Amino acid sequence: MKKFIGIAVIGLYSILLLQIFVNSVSQLSTMYQQHQLLISSANGIISFSDFVRYYACGKIALSPEAHKCYDAAVQLKYFNEIIFERAGLLIGRPIITHYTPIVYPLTIPIALAPINQAFPIWIVGGFAAVAAGFSLALNTGKQRPVWFSLLAVLGVAATFPTIISLRMGQPSWFILATECLYLWAFVRNRQNICGASVALLCFKPHYGLYFLLPLVIKKKLPALCSFAVTLGLLLLAAGLIIGIENIINYPRFVVDTESNLSLLNYGGDKMVSLRFLCSRIFAEALAVKISLGISLAGLVSAGALWWKFRLCNVHERWLIGCTVLICLLTSPHIYVYDLAMLGVLAVLLGENPVARTSAGRLGCKLFQTLLILYPIVSWIGIMLPSGNTGFPFIAVTYNVLLLVCALTYVFSGTKARAQKLQSSSMISAGSAL
Repeated sequence: MKKFIGIAVIGLYSILLLQIFVNSVSQLSTMYQQHQLLISSANGIISFSDFVRYYACGKIALSPEAHKCYDAAVQLKYFNEIIFERAGLLIGRPIITHYTPIVYPLTIPIALAPINQAFPIWIVGGFAAVAAGFSLALNTGKQRPVWFSLLAVLGVAATFPTIISLRMGQPSWFILATECLYLWAFVRNRQNICGASVALLCFKPHYGLYFLLPLVIKKKLPALCSFAVTLGLLLLAAGLIIGIENIINYPRFVVDTESNLSLLNYGGDKMVSLRFLCSRIFAEALAVKISLGISLAGLVSAGALWWKFRLCNVHERWLIGCTVLICLLTSPHIYVYDLAMLGVLAVLLGENPVARTSAGRLGCKLFQTLLILYPIVSWIGIMLPSGNTGFPFIAVTYNVLLLVCALTYVFSGTKARAQKLQSSSMISAGSAL
């Protein structure tokens, strides 16, 4: 009877998730067909998808003005030429794109096609990448049935952050797929692939640093070499295209831009990490500096966690999950679409805690329950009266709860093994007497 009830609940929940995803994609498809997805204008306000930014980067990389890629006038020129002129909308306000230098060579392929063709290719490519990544990552532990994998992907696809990433044309699906590849390669000790995946995550450097730490602490030298070679090749390609001076001056450009609200479409108060608290309390320029300190503290915390368990038999998938959560909480640049990264935590569903303390078992079960409910909670959070204003509080609180539960499970394993070793020692001593 209990099994039947469980199957019925899973079935109903799957139908709900599928309906959410289908309805959301249907709305996005309608917007695209009506030419309102990439760019729209309402009440004198022009809105556009972030995909336009990536497409513009590719166009700039292919242009004679590639070495001026971070010049506001050059960026505005290509925004107007690519899409605004076609829509009959010209703007004069600077639109600053401060993506990393390696974005420019990586976005050249999408810029080779017309933008209306490039966008569907971008979306379908992201779906394909996630499907391939999950097929690897979900089976790094015990073998999972096909229905479990499909349900996990559906849960990730139906979350509000994922739908927003589709709406915004963000590369969140590619990043999630790279995370999955990293987790699979780390657990399977495919060090060359693991290192290369970290280099690709430097597409957004505040991700790459967190995932590089385990390779350093675990002394995975082949992975570190692979990381250095891959990142070196990406930077070399960027240097040849946009000029080495843009790579050298990039950190200063980011700090200057993040501190100037007049150059940004969204300030730190729109983020969903601890950065948004800083922006609510302090002036934006000071908030940027404080958030960098929080990010450093996050890196130290993640490093300390891996260092503590560097010689212990704690399953690495849980440590990677904790690293993802620490990254999302402490990174200085996390928006709602970045929360799609949480999808990699699906590999921790279905775990059966063995030889753990009662606190550890409870932590594991709570973690899994919170993760399963995340798609629904994410939509409830954005539909509350507070809407966009309250969502960052909900996102940060939820991620803190997930992290606490995961850490409880991880640390309880150490305590349980210590108790087991102590009992074994006492038995051995008794036998000797």
